[in-house]
Amino acid sequence: RLQITTKKWMAHMLFLQRSAASVAKPRPGRNYVFWLAILLALVFGGGAVFSALVDWQKYKPMIEAKAAEALGRTVSIRGKIGGTLFPITKITAEDIIIANVPDGKAEQFLTLQQLTVELSPMSLLSGQVDVLRIDLTAPKIYLEEYRDGGNNWQFGMAAPAAAKTAAPQSAQESAAPAWLNLHQLTIEDGTIQFWQQAGGQTKSVAAIKAKASLNLAVRQAEWDISARYAGQEIQSTGSITPAKDGMAVDAKVTGGIGEFVFKGQLDQPAGGLAASGDWTAKLLDNALSASGKLNYADSELALSAVAADFAQSKLQGEASLKFLDPLVIDTKWQIDQIDLALWQKAAQSLSGKLAAAMGGNATTQTAPVDKAANATSLPVRGNANIRVGKIKLPGGIEAQRLALIASTLDGQTVNIQRLGADLPGDSNADLAGAYGIASGGFDGRLRLAIGNFPKLLGAAGIADNEWLRAQPARAELKTALVADAAHVELRDYSWRHGDLESSGNAAYNFTARSFSHAGEWQHPNLQKLMAKNLPVNGQLAVKADIAGRLNDAGLDYTSLQGKIATALNNGTIDGVDLKRISLRLQSLNGWQDFADLLNQGQQGGTTKFDAASADWTMLRGVMETKNIALKSDVIQAGGQGQIQLAKQELDINTRVNFIDHPKVPPLSVRLFGPMAAPQQQFDTAAIQTYFAQRAINKVIEKNIDKEKLQQKIDKQKDKLLNKLFGQ
Repeated sequence: RLQITTKKWMAHMLFLQRSAASVAKPRPGRNYVFWLAILLALVFGGGAVFSALVDWQKYKPMIEAKAAEALGRTVSIRGKIGGTLFPITKITAEDIIIANVPDGKAEQFLTLQQLTVELSPMSLLSGQVDVLRIDLTAPKIYLEEYRDGGNNWQFGMAAPAAAKTAAPQSAQESAAPAWLNLHQLTIEDGTIQFWQQAGGQTKSVAAIKAKASLNLAVRQAEWDISARYAGQEIQSTGSITPAKDGMAVDAKVTGGIGEFVFKGQLDQPAGGLAASGDWTAKLLDNALSASGKLNYADSELALSAVAADFAQSKLQGEASLKFLDPLVIDTKWQIDQIDLALWQKAAQSLSGKLAAAMGGNATTQTAPVDKAANATSLPVRGNANIRVGKIKLPGGIEAQRLALIASTLDGQTVNIQRLGADLPGDSNADLAGAYGIASGGFDGRLRLAIGNFPKLLGAAGIADNEWLRAQPARAELKTALVADAAHVELRDYSWRHGDLESSGNAAYNFTARSFSHAGEWQHPNLQKLMAKNLPVNGQLAVKADIAGRLNDAGLDYTSLQGKIATALNNGTIDGVDLKRISLRLQSLNGWQDFADLLNQGQQGGTTKFDAASADWTMLRGVMETKNIALKSDVIQAGGQGQIQLAKQELDINTRVNFIDHPKVPPLSVRLFGPMAAPQQQFDTAAIQTYFAQRAINKVIEKNIDKEKLQQKIDKQKDKLLNKLFGQ
């Protein structure tokens, strides 16, 4: 038996040897691939089987707790969670919620319909986290900014009232982990809502789609993001690639308002991020285009060599921004020319489209808003220096060499140190004061010096006005100026134009097209002021407190109301010498003297007077007075009158008394009709009767034929007073 058994064992061994020799024959690749396939099948098949057997729901509390610990917020996974370990480590979760800060406006900070994360399991063996893919489906993010400056996207905060800006991290703490690679990030149907407590408004960015890849180990990234904001499509594409001294950046953002492109370099010096390169911007179909160089480092942004085109103007300059609290800005600009009408039109178009793009779907909360806390302000400080070669103003006036030097004071006020310009007619203007950002109002001082008044009128297109052309060349205005978008006021103004002096307060309301004036004018020579040979002259003094409106045709006379006091002092009346008349009347001693007076009259000469005055009340465009007064060494006059400004007609009645002839009845004089050429009417009945009776009495005394003299007087009486007063 032992012999038989031994033989069988030897036979088996011989078979195995032959089999081994047969297997040892060279068959390249065949057996290696076979065994590798067997190994992979066992590993991945086993991994797949293991993944299928894992109860992922048991790990949900642990995942929620770890996420909440990292974020400082409650994290909930309400839906299913699942995944696989091999061949790709893949984890999926549905209906994820990250809670908002306590006492926040929204209940959640983020809601996510589905999250999918794919990892490379083999990369974990080398200490790397190689994220192949992250998919976010319908994420909704609710961002909130609180009145005290805090927000809800800084994790770990307790409540809005305590929300403060987190302290800056050190460079080492803020540096991104080099062991993380993100090959692809996709976002579908994302939404971001932003709410400001101070403004009480909610704004949304919706329909976000994004694809991005990130490899921090080699500092490389690519992205393609699109979103819809207030009806505007916004898209950003770009890449970051390794460069010799840092990272090369090529980024582009396009939207409904235009396009922005940046090409340059990123660096990571100690303490943060630095960037430098070239940029271009095109807004609203090239309504505004600009380009320049950009440098950013240590929280300071500098734009240099900026060249821009806007509303047919070319701009060159530079600007620097320091991201402090408040923001600090220093900017200098040189502009070749500005057509103000084109700028206003372009700015309105730009503002309208920007408003539609930036806030078209904003909704105001029903809760009351704290107006004091919500006051408009500009949280910046800094300086601005702007110079313009030429500027076209309304009315066809062109200004030269405009210079603006200004600085922000407290975020709500801009201090205009000087706003100066050279105007036509050898004129210049200087403005200084404070501009309120919230109110849009200005409060300061204005000085306007006119060197050639007729030339300035010609530039303004009103040189055909004969009276304005006749005024002196030099004029100057000094005033406290208060203005905003609705009105302008000249307070304590002083206007000197040749011999004309004026002072007071004036205002104009652009909305109501109404004006008011309270002040006075003085001029030593009325004829010179009016540029006409008027029959009356003297030192003019006018005090006025009036108000009115403008309409499409110009001045609305029916709206005028107020009070006007007028006076002429040390004046003259040309065309008649009342003193000679008075003396001549005293020498009527006989027929011949009386005949000479009738035939020759007293035409020509001048009458001096001490003062002529009247106080007028204006209501609905009608001026009325009851105290017209004139006083000289020959006559005294008083009367009343009315002027219809809308019709430009007057009706004035006065009674004239001869001082040297107290018994002579007063002479009634009426001026009426158009103001430019009034008619004169004399009521001579009483004075004719007096002179006739006096002459008769003297004739009777000398035995002259009474009947003959009476016939002569009756025949000439209609001409008597007209001849006496040069008519």
